[in-house]
Amino acid sequence: EAEAQAVTLRTVADAFFARPGMLKPATRDEMERHLRTSLATWQDRAIASITSAEVRKRYEEIAKTGSAGKGPAPFSAVAAFKVVRTLMN
Repeated sequence: EAEAQAVTLRTVADAFFARPGMLKPATRDEMERHLRTSLATWQDRAIASITSAEVRKRYEEIAKTGSAGKGPAPFSAVAAFKVVRTLMN
């Protein structure tokens, strides 16, 4: 269990990005952008600690107000959580 608590979203992202031939540079850049913006507060959290309720709440926040609070961003919410699904599965 201590090992699981040490595996952060950032750790998983870095390992995923390091796999050769997995992503085009533009795809990696887009995933990285979502990690820096929409998912910034989760980067250093253990994946095991991120709850489904938190995922739903953050998705709704982004869809309604955007990651920077500048207005609705439903497409950004979908894209950000595709990143989450990719990294958590």
